[in-house]
Amino acid sequence: MQLHPAVIADIGLIEGVKDYLASVQSLYKVRIHFACNEPMIEHISLQDKLSVFRIIQDYLDITLQHSAAVTIKAEILYKPGKITIRLSQNDLQFRFLQQQKATVQNSISNRVSYYNGNIEQLVKGEMETVAMHLRLS
Repeated sequence: MQLHPAVIADIGLIEGVKDYLASVQSLYKVRIHFACNEPMIEHISLQDKLSVFRIIQDYLDITLQHSAAVTIKAEILYKPGKITIRLSQNDLQFRFLQQQKATVQNSISNRVSYYNGNIEQLVKGEMETVAMHLRLS
């Protein structure tokens, strides 16, 4: 499944991500919880919105193909000048950052680096969480 830039431009990042996640859930046996409670994120550039979307899309691609996760959480936090994307999954045998699928992984790393950001990994309870911090110019 691919999202075309026009969709994000037409309906916005939040609704575009919701629509994409609903499509993913219809194809896979996975529950995806999504949260983005800051409508001001819609004021960032289209390029930045697409980067956020592609990070989420690449994370799901890796996770759904290489883990046994049945629950995934995606959260976008926004403050002017900074976006944090928190992505969690419940297969504790799977470690996102160690996954061997380097091509997509590098795509995410490249996007984070482009935004002078960083990636953190945390395991808490039954969830592994990867937080990607992006700095907007």
